[in-house]
Amino acid sequence: MIVKNTPSNLDEFEKQLAQIDVTLKQVSIEAKFLTIRLEDLKKVGFQWDAKFSDQNERAAKLPSLESDYYYYDVNGDGIDNIIPFYSKPDGSPVLTNTISDAALSGAVNPASAVPPTFNLIGNILSNADGDKLSVTFDYLDGLDESELLSAPRVTTMNRKPAVIADFATEYFVSAVNTQVYTTAGFQSGTTTSFVQNVTPQAYNFGIALSVTPQIRDNNQVRLWLNPEVRTRTGIKTFEQKQIISNQEIINEMNLPTTSWQAVWTNVIVHDGDTLVLGGLVQDQSSKGTQKMPYIADIPVIGFFFRGSKREVKQSSLLIFVTPDIIDSTGARFFDVTELPY
Repeated sequence: MIVKNTPSNLDEFEKQLAQIDVTLKQVSIEAKFLTIRLEDLKKVGFQWDAKFSDQNERAAKLPSLESDYYYYDVNGDGIDNIIPFYSKPDGSPVLTNTISDAALSGAVNPASAVPPTFNLIGNILSNADGDKLSVTFDYLDGLDESELLSAPRVTTMNRKPAVIADFATEYFVSAVNTQVYTTAGFQSGTTTSFVQNVTPQAYNFGIALSVTPQIRDNNQVRLWLNPEVRTRTGIKTFEQKQIISNQEIINEMNLPTTSWQAVWTNVIVHDGDTLVLGGLVQDQSSKGTQKMPYIADIPVIGFFFRGSKREVKQSSLLIFVTPDIIDSTGARFFDVTELPY
């Protein structure tokens, strides 16, 4: 572009051009879907309201976790080092500056202050420090009963919706239609034949994430989020009966029992912070029998030496969402050291 004009108009043109020629902001969004047993969730300390009202107790670490640890490659040489659970990879404590001054003074001198009430998730998963979230998430993902379902990442323009879907399609027979054909023979008489046509139905199981970001002032991102998980929990068998030519035809059809977990939310977070969505609990029940060997099989008296049991396992779905404001090259638009906290 070549522009010729007066010096004053050229200066004004440069100002207008500077306002137009700007790097467009994009948002890179990472989501991690994690299922974990509620027993393990309590062990880590995910209590939504952890209150310590006893004056002899302190707002500090969980005793059950002080001896735990996680692995982290400190030197970047591919060798994992053992790090205590309540420590960062650099050796500094995880809980530093996560309890307010009022709560901290109440913990040090409980007789002179109101017993502190604080959120344990905030202490372990402080959004102002990504290391704390990583420590806890690495620990959760390492539990025997936890499962990382998916960890998708998507990049979209400001105010533009984006969708990630990871589905597996399974087909089940939903209906059976039986048709009768009668053929008249020259000498053998009438012949009747049956032809069955099945109707398949598709079921999608997997994970989907729909998100629309809006970049705000002060390095903030407003997110419209709709994560959902569809799973097949079992199979149920149904019978379809038809009476054709005075003959009963029974067809068995297996259809899935499904579970659908979804969240719709609208939140504002800082660039680089992590939002945790939780509270989606699923029950899995199983039945069985308990009996004393040999004695339980004796007629009459064996009844008193056997019984039935029902076990219910509960799992919770946790969704970690992290938005990063980036430029067209994929680099962070804001330096972490410049964030206002």
